[in-house]
Amino acid sequence: MKGKYTQLILDIVYSKQCVKKSVLVDEVSKTIGEPRDLVDRNIDSVLTRLVRSGVLKRPYKGIYCRP
Repeated sequence: MKGKYTQLILDIVYSKQCVKKSVLVDEVSKTIGEPRDLVDRNIDSVLTRLVRSGVLKRPYKGIYCRP
């Protein structure tokens, strides 16, 4: 399940350069068809993992960008 979220997040962020977390949640929930609150909870751990590994940057709280 997390692999599906990871690829969608990377596709969205890399296409738009920088994205707010709320926009990520909206786009992923629309694509997958799951409720927004469920996607919001699941996306947190994925974003944390991607920032720690250096795949994404977090210049400000709630903003995720390409490195």
